[in-house]
Amino acid sequence: MRAAQSSRNRNLKSFTGVVVVVVALRMTSLQIPEHVVLNETVRMQCNFNLDKELLYSVKWYKDGHEFYRYTPRDAPMVLTFPVPGVNVNVSASLRVPTRDA
Repeated sequence: MRAAQSSRNRNLKSFTGVVVVVVALRMTSLQIPEHVVLNETVRMQCNFNLDKELLYSVKWYKDGHEFYRYTPRDAPMVLTFPVPGVNVNVSASLRVPTRDA
């Protein structure tokens, strides 16, 4: 996590994402904001090519703590975990992931 550059940035939070899947996964892009203003809504997205394999899971972490897990073969497919400063819009996260060609 980078230190805030000014007092205006002191309410910024840092997010990191980790994708855990089969060996054939190739991440094509990762779109997460470097810093987030407190209470600001953000969209986080990872795109990947599975090379004809099945996705096992996608997990997102903040400060080393898992707050989101998408496992398409589990029920429920999406689990969220309480992490201070994180609120997940589960209905928005349930959009079917696309496969890059």
